[in-house]
Amino acid sequence: MNTFFQVVPLGFVPAGATPVDDFKAKFIGVKYVVDPGTKQQKIYQFPSDDSLGVVLNADGFDIVNPITLGTLKPLSVGDHVVDSYLIFSAMHCDGLGDVVADNCLGPGEVLFPTVEFTVLPGH
Repeated sequence: MNTFFQVVPLGFVPAGATPVDDFKAKFIGVKYVVDPGTKQQKIYQFPSDDSLGVVLNADGFDIVNPITLGTLKPLSVGDHVVDSYLIFSAMHCDGLGDVVADNCLGPGEVLFPTVEFTVLPGH
């Protein structure tokens, strides 16, 4: 996201002085759904806290990554799918543009790209 609010959608109300401050104020947590829709489905949810990964001014942008909020249990050998959801209390915008569909997330659960992978047996 931008390091400052260059532009925002009409009616957007930031909850902080910068987009990263707004993100941290509105970010409730992250939810992972492992193998969704199968009998092996597991759901993990981690609330936001001070361990939220934040990198300020990385090549002109601020980066937030919830991977630091928790750990998932090891998966069995085979193919898996993980859906990741960011959960917001209100709409968050990145400060880069004024198009809600392109520059904002939330409120509620926002699906991030689904990840498909294979766990291989150890050696």
